[in-house]
Amino acid sequence: MKMDNMNPEEKAGNIEEQKQEQGHSNKGALTSSLIFVGGFIFALYIAIYWLYMFRVDI
Repeated sequence: MKMDNMNPEEKAGNIEEQKQEQGHSNKGALTSSLIFVGGFIFALYIAIYWLYMFRVDI
């Protein structure tokens, strides 16, 4: 095993890097989810608005 030969400082640095990568991954997932939900709500708003326009015949 390669990690057994590493000194404790390198192991701590490796663990810290993995935590940072996980944090970035979570942040990206949250951002893309919010964009998706926002886009869905916007599309729903447009659809309801168009249906109202055609029904009222403005």
